[in-house]
Amino acid sequence: MTDETKTKKNTDYSNSAVNLNNHEETIKAYRDWQLKNIQANMVQQAIDESVPPNLIAAREEANKAAAESRAVLEACIKTNGGYQDVDNGFYALQQRKVSKSYDATKFGSWYPQFKDAVVIPSVNVKALEGLIKGGLIHMDDPAMNEIITKTESFVYIIK
Repeated sequence: MTDETKTKKNTDYSNSAVNLNNHEETIKAYRDWQLKNIQANMVQQAIDESVPPNLIAAREEANKAAAESRAVLEACIKTNGGYQDVDNGFYALQQRKVSKSYDATKFGSWYPQFKDAVVIPSVNVKALEGLIKGGLIHMDDPAMNEIITKTESFVYIIK
């Protein structure tokens, strides 16, 4: 093994990008965005460096005290119950959130008359991926176009 430092290869978004054409206006706007971010980071660094050390220590101590106070409050809520003042928007309580999942087999045994309307079969994706990996099914088979439904969503990647 060599002593060379291995650098991570940058991601190539060619297969998933929408309208990727390296347009001049986009490159110009991107470079402007880069510059503005560098400038903003430099200003933030100057602000951080100008804060007196005693204020940094005081901030850390205040944050530690606030975290300790929250832990005491959470224990108090657990032991004694919660508090709310709706008019003023003050709350110190534990909220319950319930997620439900349903057992299709049990539903079918209790309500067989509704089983066909409620219970839907699905494809085991991991098993399908195994068949594809094993070469038993191929993604370029025409049947796959009828089996797969693709839903697109979009996000901006700006680094």
